[in-house]
Amino acid sequence: LTFVWFNNTAYPSEFYGPTGPEASQAQAFTFLVRDQRLGANVGSAQGPTGLGKYLMRSPTGEVIFGGETMRFWDLR
Repeated sequence: LTFVWFNNTAYPSEFYGPTGPEASQAQAFTFLVRDQRLGANVGSAQGPTGLGKYLMRSPTGEVIFGGETMRFWDLR
């Protein structure tokens, strides 16, 4: 079993804009910055799954933003 990005398009995002997972990750980061300015404790915030609302680790170990929605990963 390997984890892959679910949106493997033929068009690199450098030329054609962000893929779906990249866009949702950037959006989550925008909300992280907004909530930090409003005084949220980002490090301890809990999302709906009980994982971190803003920061979590992908199955390969990278820290990703907003991953509690599981939009990023697809089990192949």
